[in-house]
Amino acid sequence: MGVFPENNVKLVDEIIAAAGFGPDELAPVPHGKDQQLFDALRFHYDVSVLTEPFLLACGRLTKHPELKKIIADDEKRKAYLSGRGLVYPIVDFNVKFPTTEYLVAPLKALNPRLYSISSSPKAHPSEVHLTVGKVTYDLHGRKRLGVCSTYLADHKLDRPVKVYMHSNKAFRLAENNDVPAIMIGPGTGIAPFRAFLEEREARGAKGKNWLFFGDQHQATDFLYEEQITA
Repeated sequence: MGVFPENNVKLVDEIIAAAGFGPDELAPVPHGKDQQLFDALRFHYDVSVLTEPFLLACGRLTKHPELKKIIADDEKRKAYLSGRGLVYPIVDFNVKFPTTEYLVAPLKALNPRLYSISSSPKAHPSEVHLTVGKVTYDLHGRKRLGVCSTYLADHKLDRPVKVYMHSNKAFRLAENNDVPAIMIGPGTGIAPFRAFLEEREARGAKGKNWLFFGDQHQATDFLYEEQITA
């Protein structure tokens, strides 16, 4: 299942303010009419990953000596790009953008994320289950958040999540219910195999099922422990 994420509201607000704009100013978006800058950055552009084109655009807008040194040195430039998001150079070097078009021009579109479905439609009619680990970590003095995992984990259910179905013909159960199934799923990689186990049970499959599930700690990370143990 493909999920269309939304960028973190606080992060979007910080980027807009640091870049010298107001949230209601208009900005171009991919394949559509201009929208308010807040909506453009929240729904349409990837602001989680700092790209070289955006860093170079920042370099053209500031005379900050440290940024000039970073851009001029290949190793320093690669090191600065690693693990940082859009907001870093704007704040670090006090970069102000002349127009919203200049801000969004180097940005990539915010793409959907694909998740393995972790439920069988035979076991859960009209439902689709996903198994998502929320990504949060500290890097370069800031808290980094996984774009889609945080969006799903923090969603207030005040409006629908935009999704679509994506077929993978190379990864599916055998049609023969008598053959064995060997499944290896570390961490959230267990998702499709929970679906496979439910499907085999719903089919009344006679073949043996082997599930190798590896994660850090049984007490906290044994996903679906009660169901799998049963």
